[in-house]
Amino acid sequence: MRATLAALLILIFSVPLAATQQIRVVSEQWEDFVETGGYGYYMDTLRRIYPEEQYQLTLRIMPYLRAIDMVAQQQADIVLGLSDGDEPPEVLLSHYPVEEERFDLVLSPKFAPHWQGLESLKGKRVMAKVGYDMDTYLDFKADYRESNDIPKMIALLKRNRVDAVFGYVSDFNRLPEFELGPKLEVKEDVLKEKTFFGFSSTPKGTELRELFDQRLKQLILSGDLKSIMEDNIEDSFEYPSYEEYPELNPSEPKNHSSD
Repeated sequence: MRATLAALLILIFSVPLAATQQIRVVSEQWEDFVETGGYGYYMDTLRRIYPEEQYQLTLRIMPYLRAIDMVAQQQADIVLGLSDGDEPPEVLLSHYPVEEERFDLVLSPKFAPHWQGLESLKGKRVMAKVGYDMDTYLDFKADYRESNDIPKMIALLKRNRVDAVFGYVSDFNRLPEFELGPKLEVKEDVLKEKTFFGFSSTPKGTELRELFDQRLKQLILSGDLKSIMEDNIEDSFEYPSYEEYPELNPSEPKNHSSD
């Protein structure tokens, strides 16, 4: 009897506890949205959807295009901060956006007095970071180039060798070069683009996306997603409107007057 009981106890304690599912997340680093150490609005959103009791999130920071390629090649499960149209066929976009990204524009001293809106960029020398594809948002032709060297782009602006650079004021303000020499004019929120998460086109990725869409909808309807953004960012000005999603904007019940 004792031998049987002992054997039973060994069997019970030799059965491993249910393992958490690992989710490999890749992204470029964006202040307040995703940062080294797993902080930011994007990561807090993921943790609400994939709780640590069931999932283990691992984050790798890398350039934007490389992160997309990692998911396309099934070497990662989720890529953060994708604009609609940036995803290759091997990457599945979330159904709902998580942010309405707003791009700023810095103008050279020579070009700034001639600014009258985006149409002013027609035929002008315009730059942005690699992977931003800002030319695809313009309805006209510009002399468009990309670079990952932001200080170099700022230097070209100050020397009037480039007319305008797309990006984020927060990124530019961190550069000592930005405040030195000729003052550059900044135009904020000149372009808006909804931002999504991308998932690998594998059975695992498909399952993760389905769960993400279900739970993100709940966070949106409850107001929790907006609160997560406000906890990480000073305000919620980049929170999506979701106007084109009727299921997220239930109509007010109509009052029927009795005859």
